[in-house]
Amino acid sequence: MTPASADRSLQPVYAIGGVGGSGTRLVAELLAHLGYDPGKPLNAERDNLAFTLLFKRLDMLEAGDADFADCLQVFLAGSFGEAAPVNYRTIIEQARQAHPPVWSQPVVEYLMTACLAASGTQAATTDRKPIGWKEPNTHLFIARLYQHLPGLRYIHVIRNGLDMAYSTNQRQALLWGRHLLGYGCDTPDPVYSLKYWCEANKRMAYFRDTWADTRPVFWLDYDALVSNPPPVLTALLDFLAIAPSQSLLDELSGRITCGNRRPRQHDVSIFAAEELACLEQLGYSPCWS
Repeated sequence: MTPASADRSLQPVYAIGGVGGSGTRLVAELLAHLGYDPGKPLNAERDNLAFTLLFKRLDMLEAGDADFADCLQVFLAGSFGEAAPVNYRTIIEQARQAHPPVWSQPVVEYLMTACLAASGTQAATTDRKPIGWKEPNTHLFIARLYQHLPGLRYIHVIRNGLDMAYSTNQRQALLWGRHLLGYGCDTPDPVYSLKYWCEANKRMAYFRDTWADTRPVFWLDYDALVSNPPPVLTALLDFLAIAPSQSLLDELSGRITCGNRRPRQHDVSIFAAEELACLEQLGYSPCWS
């Protein structure tokens, strides 16, 4: 381990992810209210754009162990002020090539400046805010992130797959679908979207169940959170090792608003029996309710 990531392993580091459109922004806002540092820079959805730049690219799926660790160290350095690796410029420039310059250029400039300031340093972390970054694509790299960041505690946000199939946010499915499903799709399609939702969440459920004792994952049902906040918030606070007082629960509950529901007049017969069965396995009705 590099000194930067080893430093952070001494305390819990929280990350929020899920299929795009699942409600991760709401969870990020709750953690920010609790005092967790989301890192910089952020977009309007509270995505950590340093993570987006460095990890949201297909070549990272096949990155060697050393390259993955270097990207993680640059992320921690640029976003949270950890020690920067000596080759940070090369790493950032390589990541830049995978993204449109219209949004990536400001992120690149920010990371370059932040890493320069952090280069060769390793400040003590004991007085810093705990980390709680949000970037939906985090779940694609969950096993490797736990490997290189032992203090990681991941919060996986899941939302009704039928709603998700008709979400306007299909960027994640279109980018990673070929990797998860074995074939791609160039335009938003509800059938493809539900297949991706099923595969991504089954993959996370397997990881959660297989590594429950050593790599904790908090499974956060967005629909349950907005319909009945207190039980979900109580469990979340327990995961964060925060005492769930009634005043805190009331305060957080007051910050929860329900996102837009997708139109529910669609015919579910367009979906395969396998995907409808997956909905049930993951706790959702295979029909509109």
